[in-house]
Amino acid sequence: MLRSVGWESQAGLELDELQSQLRGKIKGKRFLFVLDDVWEENIESWELLGKYLVVGAPGSKVLVTTRSTRVAEVGGGTLKSETSTGNVVPYLLQGLSIDESWNLFVKKALNGKAPRNPAAEKTGRLILGKCGGVPLAIGTISGILRSKNPDFEWQLFLQDEFESTSKDENAIVSTLKLSFDHLPSHMKKCFTYCKLFPKGHKFDVPLLVQLWVSQGYVESEDTSLSCFRTLWRRSFFQDVEMDEFGNMSTCGMHDLIHDLADSVAGEKILRITSSSALKNIPSNTRHLAFFEEDRDGLREETDGGGDDALGNASRVRTLICCKSIWGEEWEQILLGFRCLRVLIMLEERSGSDATTQLHFVGKLKHLRYLGFNCYGMDRIPASVTNLPNLQVLKLKSSYSLKELPRDFKKLVSLKHLDFNPQYSESFITHMPKGIGVALDELQELNALRGKLIVKNLTKAEPSGAGINVLTEKLRLQSLVLDWSRDDDNHDNVDDAVPRATHDEEILEMLCPHPNLKKLMIRGSGYEGVKLCNWLSGLVYLVEFSLKDCKQCKYLPSLHLMPCLAKLIIENCPQLEGIVDNGGRGDNSVSSPHNSLTTEKEDDKWPRFPCLTYLYIKGCPKLTRLPTFPTVEVSWSCPELAWNH
Repeated sequence: MLRSVGWESQAGLELDELQSQLRGKIKGKRFLFVLDDVWEENIESWELLGKYLVVGAPGSKVLVTTRSTRVAEVGGGTLKSETSTGNVVPYLLQGLSIDESWNLFVKKALNGKAPRNPAAEKTGRLILGKCGGVPLAIGTISGILRSKNPDFEWQLFLQDEFESTSKDENAIVSTLKLSFDHLPSHMKKCFTYCKLFPKGHKFDVPLLVQLWVSQGYVESEDTSLSCFRTLWRRSFFQDVEMDEFGNMSTCGMHDLIHDLADSVAGEKILRITSSSALKNIPSNTRHLAFFEEDRDGLREETDGGGDDALGNASRVRTLICCKSIWGEEWEQILLGFRCLRVLIMLEERSGSDATTQLHFVGKLKHLRYLGFNCYGMDRIPASVTNLPNLQVLKLKSSYSLKELPRDFKKLVSLKHLDFNPQYSESFITHMPKGIGVALDELQELNALRGKLIVKNLTKAEPSGAGINVLTEKLRLQSLVLDWSRDDDNHDNVDDAVPRATHDEEILEMLCPHPNLKKLMIRGSGYEGVKLCNWLSGLVYLVEFSLKDCKQCKYLPSLHLMPCLAKLIIENCPQLEGIVDNGGRGDNSVSSPHNSLTTEKEDDKWPRFPCLTYLYIKGCPKLTRLPTFPTVEVSWSCPELAWNH
């Protein structure tokens, strides 16, 4: 509620402090709060909430949506206005009418074109009658019937499959199950795996994709991502959000769909909340999420029990813990889960505890995914390198990590190494020999994806004529090429030795795949006068930044990038302008005119068709700008004038 009124998040605040800030934000103001999908039935909780809200101005409203009549009764009765004389009567939403259902179905299943055969329409309406007017059910049934012939396959579907659907209060879930039944077997496994997470959970799509691969449901992340897209199109996921590059980032799942996952997964996938349940794991349970609050209680119940205390834990393939539930018994308890493929510990652990616990993890030979939340840990125990099947290693909050184990290259299956998602760069000072980080070794790592930062380029040497070490990395979306150096020692470079040609050659061999979306070139150690020939060929580039390149005079034809939306140029004191090479693919210089172009006439200035943000600072030799279609301009150069 605080965030919805413009409050900026502050770490470490207690509940009473948050309550006080909420009252301060809404005091004397008229507000409308919408509380969506509420399940809280405790009257004391509603009364407490009401105390925060009474400071609002008259006319303030709270709208609550819920699938529980009890919630509606308790919430409505507690939050009603003091001037109300009667009870607040819940507004019961009805399902779509049969005509509204039919219109939605035609749009989703038939691309808006109703069948010409009256018999097919009659059959379709009979099928929709089973959906109870629920749009979600209509959408999932549409996904099934989209690929079937309306004239005869719809009738078979109605007779053979709808006859078996439940007629009780869970009929909607039974209807949704028809869509589940039509999934390939691997997609069924991927979907049911989502039962591990509670209702209302905001799924991290890349994480989900990696977990499916770790369990062996799919062979590769590309296949896993394709699986997710199919499930999304068939309405198993919703509210998909994209990152800045258009990748699927997060998503949600409708409560009814979660009920379906709960139903079809059965005891094979469990979420438990009590310590006693841990030692009563059913024999067919393979995936387990534990949200225990009473850590000491669990420790007492499992002390000295060994495998007996954990029941059938040895069969479990996934363990997700929101609490670090074991103290000194960690090794004994953990080894009870000897067949684990996925281990995720969400509670933040201190350096010494995390190091000790990770040491024991090295005995889980089948482990493929390891996620740990740790702080103050400066090294990873060497025993972790004894996990030959490990594909993903994520150590969240590990900003103190300084080095990796010497035998890190023994992790021959490792695909993802994530030290610190909270920060853009790691504090690791050096990498073990043999894991592939030198420029010539980068050439073979063509499965790299996402963001890549290449540092210490002042120490790099050209690897040979015509060798481009990044060209084949088609999944790479963001690239930082860093020539930063310590001004006191200049990275041991002799200033008497000309560096311009050397640095330009290094930059030329770092040509990325044209799919790249974001590029930054930075660092006073770059002494080239011009940039690379390949830059204007990045036709999908959305953002380009050039920072602290003190000797750079000329930019290539940036206006030839049809998707460039954001351009940042900072602290480039020698920069004179863009070299308009007319698309020739060279960097020949034709007397730039102290502007973002070499042309003198305004009507010949190049245009940036998609540019919406331009930031220029510390570029005194740039004095003019061309006209842009729609652009937010920010500069800190007194000499710079915008040509209107």
